[in-house]
Amino acid sequence: VFSISHPDKASLRKLAVEHYRGCWKRMFIHHPHMRFDGLYVSRNTYIRTGITEWVVRKSCSPVQIVVYFRYYRFFPDGTMLYCTSPIPVASVAKAMAGPLSHFQQQQQQQQ
Repeated sequence: VFSISHPDKASLRKLAVEHYRGCWKRMFIHHPHMRFDGLYVSRNTYIRTGITEWVVRKSCSPVQIVVYFRYYRFFPDGTMLYCTSPIPVASVAKAMAGPLSHFQQQQQQQQ
């Protein structure tokens, strides 16, 4: 669990006045912040050497292009889901959407 909130309201107000001319909307748009309504995806690609026994000609060396994805999902209570998979975004996004509905149910029960 990690804290994503600002330390206190006074420092947040000072940040808005000094860097964003006192405009909260400008600060929200331009200041980096976590999004809780989506999935962060990192596509990673690398090349590695293949199996040399399968080489027909001596002049070529086999290579494999490896592609995998890292998925991150953040929630307002500070929890995070993380997954590394070769499966494309469409399938994994559905699987990682489940806990958000569980989180929303917990919030509704508390109110």
